[in-house]
Amino acid sequence: MTGGRVVIIGPTGRNLAAGMSGGIAFVLDVKAEKVNCDMVVLERPSTEDCSQLVEILGEHVAATGSPVAAELLEDWVGQSPRFTKVLPVDYQKVVEENELVEPPMPDPRGFLNVERSGTPTRSTEVRVGDWASVYESLDPVVRNRGVSSQASRCMDCAVPYCHSADVGCPLGNLIPEWNDLVRRGRWSEASENLHSTNNFPEFTGHLCPAPCETACVLALDDEHTSGGVTIKRIEQAIVDNAWKSGWLGPQGSVGHSGHRVAVVGSGPAGLAAAQQLTRAGHNVTVFERSDRIGDCFATEFRNSSCPRP
Repeated sequence: MTGGRVVIIGPTGRNLAAGMSGGIAFVLDVKAEKVNCDMVVLERPSTEDCSQLVEILGEHVAATGSPVAAELLEDWVGQSPRFTKVLPVDYQKVVEENELVEPPMPDPRGFLNVERSGTPTRSTEVRVGDWASVYESLDPVVRNRGVSSQASRCMDCAVPYCHSADVGCPLGNLIPEWNDLVRRGRWSEASENLHSTNNFPEFTGHLCPAPCETACVLALDDEHTSGGVTIKRIEQAIVDNAWKSGWLGPQGSVGHSGHRVAVVGSGPAGLAAAQQLTRAGHNVTVFERSDRIGDCFATEFRNSSCPRP
């Protein structure tokens, strides 16, 4: 187990929590001798935990008619002490540190409580008359609040398809990680995380067709959810905030290789490749037949407030 919340109301094996590195488990009638205590600690559920347990058990009864869960809820005051909270040691340290330096985290069940809301676009009639951004310009405070709410819909899947190169992000962006940072308002760290796999989110946040969103687990069941997480909108907000806050700047190479490389074409792929090659220490020249660089990048960002890298 690497994340999420699990409630176990049936029997367990003799090596419970072996390999558990994240998330929280609530186990009924757990026996300490059957728990792998090298990696986890056992605690009594808090009042907040009990409220969440009641909600989860109620949903379980509604979906399955479980008689065990129903009996627990009928006498919750008497039955709740039977539950034990199983928490990974490292995860507990992170939680304690966050409680000291951060405001309370948003609702971890955000995907059930928050509807999907994409980035508002300007009308086609207006857009055909200029080269400005496709998207509406929103007040930064309002935009960031909405984006943080959308980021809370991320379920922190144990096996997230969104950053799978086969069906999701071809760059391998660590999407669940920066979604979590955004929902907690840690924009600077989200920018660092995003740039660790993507050297030009200025492109992808505005121009990418976002296969990550169709690969999102929430997009697999539109009947019970409002669609996948608005990953592209979140990525766009991260890099826009990074530029406006002055967190980004040139990154030179540590040394020089002595090699010269020619990149033909200054579109998003060409400029991204040129930047990576330059950081690797090569002397790079970009050739472009047009009278300006950028291709669709220039088209998208001309008259935009987002500075060019």
